[in-house]
Amino acid sequence: MDAFGREWALIDQALMFNPVLLGSDTPLPQPGFIICEITFRGRDDSKREIAEITTKRPLLMSATDGTTSFIVFYDQLTQEPVEELGY
Repeated sequence: MDAFGREWALIDQALMFNPVLLGSDTPLPQPGFIICEITFRGRDDSKREIAEITTKRPLLMSATDGTTSFIVFYDQLTQEPVEELGY
């Protein structure tokens, strides 16, 4: 969900979102991650920290409508080394 409350759908191989192998008995939903690049940091009108991210880099990933740029709350982001996610 972005900073405006919109939910987005991104479709790719399951391992692109979660390095854990999912099986037919895996409870859903599962947490997931998207590797992205922060292109802007700032604050919204409520002074909450926001970030504009792109999913074009380092791996080209887009929403089902082709969108690759999103405004999210900064606290939704984690800083995990790509190697720890298995990529």
